[in-house]
Amino acid sequence: MRPALRACLVLLLAAASGAPALAAPLRPASAPSGEVVAEVQLRIGAGSTFRAGGHAFPAAPGVALLRTDELVVPAGQVLVVKLRNGYLVRLDDDVSLSVGQIVLIDAPRTTESFGSQLDRLLTKEEQGRAERIAGVHARMGGALSSGIDEAPPPTAEPAPGGRSQGPPPSTRTIKKRPEPPAQGPPPAAVAPPAKSSLPPAQSTPSPAEATPPPATRVERPQKPIAEDLPTTGDTAPPRLPSEPALRACLAGVLGQLPVHVAAAPLRLWIVRGKIERAALGGGLRLPVCASRLLVGAALPGPEGRWLERPLPLE
Repeated sequence: MRPALRACLVLLLAAASGAPALAAPLRPASAPSGEVVAEVQLRIGAGSTFRAGGHAFPAAPGVALLRTDELVVPAGQVLVVKLRNGYLVRLDDDVSLSVGQIVLIDAPRTTESFGSQLDRLLTKEEQGRAERIAGVHARMGGALSSGIDEAPPPTAEPAPGGRSQGPPPSTRTIKKRPEPPAQGPPPAAVAPPAKSSLPPAQSTPSPAEATPPPATRVERPQKPIAEDLPTTGDTAPPRLPSEPALRACLAGVLGQLPVHVAAAPLRLWIVRGKIERAALGGGLRLPVCASRLLVGAALPGPEGRWLERPLPLE
């Protein structure tokens, strides 16, 4: 990113947030109040929210965050949060995370510049989008300063890949038209079946009687996969692919952080027995060396959701 373009982006974001020290944070009137520890700095996609006091609010740039707030970022969207110690944290990959769970939340104040952190966290395409978004929020600064009320998330913006996220599934509920009543005599007009002269064992049961009641069915529960079992006792999840090399990669990178990380909070998305996507929790970025070892490697596990697999580094 050109220095002049990056400087423009930094100034626009600073104007949108009001002040780098979180001096005048915004907070919905119906949200709980408390010690402000972070602020939403940038949003790509309009679906990100934060949950506080049992309610969900749009995670708009300039909104102040408490340690107990929960951030929810849909797949394909990006949220950049600025901590009070100056660190910028990028959240994406369909994450739901409490602000207090961000690894760098209690780290000493960073000496890295705002622009340098943006270069690390955003691609060139995202930086271009972020500049346009920051300009819009800077012009709306006066309106934002009046506060934010609880409201459902606005209409989703196109994701970075150009695909629209669309409205949430709950807004597209299709009501089923009730079926017309079956033709024929009313239930009262139906005579009960005549008793058979045959012994009970030879009587022909109706289809409803032929089906055993649910209490008589004995179904063996599906054996849980190893990843869903507790890691205590004799049961242990299968080893991650290239685990020694993976541990060395993560320990080398996470060991440079200003806070101690005892275990790497791995998040794995498995499709057909292979790792399709990999990420780190706690607002950390997955190193390239770890991505190369994980993505495409075979690993049994549940599909359709993120699998949390902490990897001890010591």
